[in-house]
Amino acid sequence: DLDKAFESKDAMAMQIKETVAKAMEQYGLNVVSALVTDMNVDPSVLRAMNEINASRRQREAAVERAEAEKILAVKAAEAEAESKELSGKGTARMRQAITEGFKGSIESMRESCGLEPREVVHMMITTQYLDVLKNFAESGKATMVVPHGPAAVNDIEGQVRNGFMQASMLNPNQ
Repeated sequence: DLDKAFESKDAMAMQIKETVAKAMEQYGLNVVSALVTDMNVDPSVLRAMNEINASRRQREAAVERAEAEKILAVKAAEAEAESKELSGKGTARMRQAITEGFKGSIESMRESCGLEPREVVHMMITTQYLDVLKNFAESGKATMVVPHGPAAVNDIEGQVRNGFMQASMLNPNQ
């Protein structure tokens, strides 16, 4: 194998020295060392060897690139999963804060105004509905037709109340 030959120049030099020393011993000559300084290889063989080595290095580089891409993809997926988990925790905390706020508002309205929780919820929903309409109107990005007139708020509140009543009839455990 040519690769092994290039790698073992020293061993070849020792074998050559021993062979030549034995042959020259009969003439009274003592061979001290034999040097292998250069190995001449046919250019086509040398070119083929270089191509093989280049292909091997390219294959190893491709494997390394693929491993790096895999690590990046795994890290990106881990980051996305962690982001979603944190987002979910944030949403849960936000909902908990909203719930606590509603609870506090209901208790406050019951204590200060004597309203029942159901009445407080109706009032809060109506207020939120009107706030949404106000924000929608102030945005200037769309047009919407809204009932108007003195009875419009009562109509909206009545629609919300009826929705709650229908829902409570479907679920009598509340």
